[in-house]
Amino acid sequence: MISIDLNESNVRHVEQVLQNFIGGRKLSTAIKQASRRAAVTARKAGAQEIRNTYTIKAGDLKSATSFSTEAFGTTLHIKGPEEPVTKYKASRRRKGIFVSIKKGSGSIVPRSFDMPGRGFVAREGQPRYPVTCLFGPAVPQLYGNPAVVVRMTDEGMETYEKRLMHELERLAGG
Repeated sequence: MISIDLNESNVRHVEQVLQNFIGGRKLSTAIKQASRRAAVTARKAGAQEIRNTYTIKAGDLKSATSFSTEAFGTTLHIKGPEEPVTKYKASRRRKGIFVSIKKGSGSIVPRSFDMPGRGFVAREGQPRYPVTCLFGPAVPQLYGNPAVVVRMTDEGMETYEKRLMHELERLAGG
């Protein structure tokens, strides 16, 4: 989970300074709007960074995220189980199922085939059964990559600072 937090003492100080000409009620609204925009930007930056490495679609990354608004900020929640290989790059070949999770790599999964009603599966042992469905990494695991976290934090904070100044100028009438 990526969270952009504000120190309560900093928020109170900014409220006291700006309360004379803005009004205290509108300041919390400005902070919420700026943090919401920062969270959306952080999600977008994370998805771009993930898609530089993995073959998953941006819509699948976006659908696994949700936002919640707190008193002085917005939290980005990332949830989801392991994704089937069909969400990545997977296709039927003559000798089995070709799967590419990361860009530029991939191979045919041994003893794999397309089973109607279950999707792409592979046999576990020598007998015919059991078969297991083929899965790739979960979306929260992709967002947990340190390079993704750094980019999301940097771009989110940059956007937060810009949007907060914009919202304060708008409230001040300038």
